[in-house]
Amino acid sequence: MHHNSEASTVLLLAADVFSQLGTKPLRVYGMGIRMKMVVLLNLKLRNYSQL
Repeated sequence: MHHNSEASTVLLLAADVFSQLGTKPLRVYGMGIRMKMVVLLNLKLRNYSQL
């Protein structure tokens, strides 16, 4: 298991979202990050189940 690398990937995505949204309210990009994380987790679960 590579929890550290996955965590850093999520952090990089979060930073990317922050820089893209810039001045929008915290609640908005917090929701965006949550959505991205859910999508990533779903993709990873699918990949693991296919192995």
